[in-house]
Amino acid sequence: MRADRLKYLEMLQGVITRLAGNSFTIKGWSVTLSTGTLAYLMKDGNPSVAYLALIPAVMFAILDGYYLLLEKRLRKPV
Repeated sequence: MRADRLKYLEMLQGVITRLAGNSFTIKGWSVTLSTGTLAYLMKDGNPSVAYLALIPAVMFAILDGYYLLLEKRLRKPV
């Protein structure tokens, strides 16, 4: 019985570790794409379109929130 419980906890820890890694990757991509979008839009000298850089940031924030929600659900005691 104890070995089964230990195996289950190891499996949960693996899932949580993967979710945390995905969350970290999402944040990195968000910074990269937002910066790249801003640089591309600003090179034309038209700063009024800089708000378009918010689109990838918002999309990645939603995805990151989803990963955090899944992680919290896994940590919740049964």
